[in-house]
Amino acid sequence: MFEQLKKKIACISNDEDNFIILDFQRVDVLDSTGMLSFKKLKNLINISQTHLIITAPNSQIHQQLLNGGLSSSHPLIHYFPDLNAGVKWCAKKRLKQTPKHLYDPPSLTERLFINYPQKMDLSQLLQYFERIKIESETCIFKQGAFADTFFFVESGHVVERGETQSHESLLQIETMGNGHFIGYIEFYLGLPRAVDVFATERCIVYQMSNKRLKLLEKENPKFSVMLHQMLVFLLSERVTHLAKTIHALQHKKTITRS
Repeated sequence: MFEQLKKKIACISNDEDNFIILDFQRVDVLDSTGMLSFKKLKNLINISQTHLIITAPNSQIHQQLLNGGLSSSHPLIHYFPDLNAGVKWCAKKRLKQTPKHLYDPPSLTERLFINYPQKMDLSQLLQYFERIKIESETCIFKQGAFADTFFFVESGHVVERGETQSHESLLQIETMGNGHFIGYIEFYLGLPRAVDVFATERCIVYQMSNKRLKLLEKENPKFSVMLHQMLVFLLSERVTHLAKTIHALQHKKTITRS
């Protein structure tokens, strides 16, 4: 592991903050060899001025890392309770170095249809959605609940959380922000919610229900077709992404075995 990190650090630019993220979500204990690598890693980040992000260590591993010299008081070493929190911290730090004009938020139309081939006026379509303000840490829907609505995020961020196989803890699956549609797969398939969804900050969302969708289909077929086409497009993108991910993982497994 140490040699791999050393090679990667040698290739990165020193003109901006760089990060190494080590996630211990599935690690129970560190052996003596691993501890030796971490001592070398501390020297490496000091030389390269790279931030070391340590996420989800259990109490035993946390103590081992502290004993090995990876103190949270070090300006380049940062501990976080989960991977999502660590990645979010890195993103915020990187954004601070980015000129503001490069990440000005796009308009609502641009967020919704950034990858959708047809550009249309949204005002008539939005009349059929319910605009809702949601406070931070509010549960938007629970795993296993009946999926009678879906929504898209106008502002703020939400996170998907699912139970681990042992049912002992929640695993943060994905964080989504402006322009993301949430819950539409279960809605269309008539399935129970696959995950919990929480607002991680104050959000504004547009919610579509079965009742409102039927009204849209009756009163404005043109925009109803547009909405359905857009969701099919998003679903096809998601399937393509998953297929590429599975292919990459299979390729990596083949290389490891060889």
